[in-house]
Amino acid sequence: MSFNISARGVGHIGRDKKFFQYDQRECIDGDDFETMQLVADISKIKPTIEGIKDAVKDKIKDEAKDKLKEKFFPTPSIIDATSALGRMILIRTLVTQIAFLAMHSIYSRKHEAYIFITARKSNLLFPDDYEVAKYIFDRHDPGTEFIKKIAPALKKTDMNNYGVLREFISVFKNYDEMISRNQTPQLMIEVWK
Repeated sequence: MSFNISARGVGHIGRDKKFFQYDQRECIDGDDFETMQLVADISKIKPTIEGIKDAVKDKIKDEAKDKLKEKFFPTPSIIDATSALGRMILIRTLVTQIAFLAMHSIYSRKHEAYIFITARKSNLLFPDDYEVAKYIFDRHDPGTEFIKKIAPALKKTDMNNYGVLREFISVFKNYDEMISRNQTPQLMIEVWK
């Protein structure tokens, strides 16, 4: 499945306001790093029916060997390690982008600095699932506090995936580039399926 994201933001310079807008449709949700396994499997397949049969047999043999190896020698595969590393980099980037926005809130005290998230999942027969979360910037650990604040809303609407976090990074980066140092971050983001 895919999701959509829309963000609106404002920054203040004295009495003047600057407006920010970001829209993306059909964003890929889920863990993009799983594609490495698919690419590895595809590279083993020859473009014939016999080649596909051989690849399937090899895949079954490899899985059986992996189960035996895990039983006697428990070690993660390189793909799992790469996937875990990719997730760590993504989370670190998200936390860094939140920290950049938090630095703006230090310089401006006239307005409340916040990120307001709305998450909506459309249901065919039932009312839509709709959750909101508001993160008000604090100075302690803004990235971690942001994730803690928005996670329940994302989970209740099935938006707790790495694709959504990747789009949040894009929004925060573009918003940070738009506002100047003495502007207060005020950002509203809506994600929906």
